[in-house]
This record gives sequence, C-alpha cells and structure tokens, in this order.
Amino acid sequence: MIIMKVSALIPAKGFINAKHRLAPLLSAAKRELLAEAMLRDVLSQVVLARGLEAVFVVTGDERVSEIASSLGAHVIREENERGETEAVTFALAEMKQRAIHCVLVMPGDIPLLRSGDIELLLEQISAHDRSVPFALLTPSHDRMGT
Repeated sequence: MIIMKVSALIPAKGFINAKHRLAPLLSAAKRELLAEAMLRDVLSQVVLARGLEAVFVVTGDERVSEIASSLGAHVIREENERGETEAVTFALAEMKQRAIHCVLVMPGDIPLLRSGDIELLLEQISAHDRSVPFALLTPSHDRMGT
C-alpha cells in the first residue's frame, strides 16, 4: 500500500456572490456577513484537524484570500470566478503540479463542522488502499444530499 498525505481543498467564491438563495430572507450585506462567518468557522476547524498535510482555498476574491491566509490556509488564486466545478478542477491541477495527489474537497459553508469530523473522514481514507483511485461521499444527515 502506498501512503500519501491528504490535503484539504475548499472552493470559496467572493462573499458578495454568496448565498443568493437566501435573498428572500436576508439582505445582501447580511448574506455577505453570513458567508464570511461560515468560511471562517470551517477554516478554523479544518486547520486544526490532525492528519491533514495542508489546507488550500481556491478563490478569485482578494478578501477570501486574506482570510484564508490569516487562518493558515494556502491560497490558490483563480483569475475569474467561474463556478465551483471549474474552481475545483483548476485547483486540483495546481495541486497535482505540487505533487499533491490525495485531496479532501469540502465546501466552505458546513454549519457546526468540527475538526473531529474531518479526522473521522481521514480515518476512512486511511483505511483505503490509496494506490487505487477512489471517492468518498458523505451523505447529509437527512440523506437528501452530500
């Protein structure tokens, strides 16, 4: 079995573009504050998780970059924010160039996430033969999404 270290990747768009689905309930300013608070909460827990080699944030936004760096994450800057899938694809290519091959991709807005939750996921990853490609999907508590 080949042992590879796991790094985390969090795609994060600019706060001004976040949480549009909450527009009927929250003003633009409140949505920005919520998005920033959620990213800060997630990053503060992810960087504490034992077993991660590094934490990366991919973004095209300067404010997100500053916050991510201040909380101990490495920033991968994209020129333009083109969406989550494109951001992750871009970041994975950048990470591969840095010889990072085992990546835990997670959203930056997971309410109540704790470092121990990530450590449990890492235990599942470490139990798998990493010389074979695989994906680990974790369902939501209501089993309606991932």
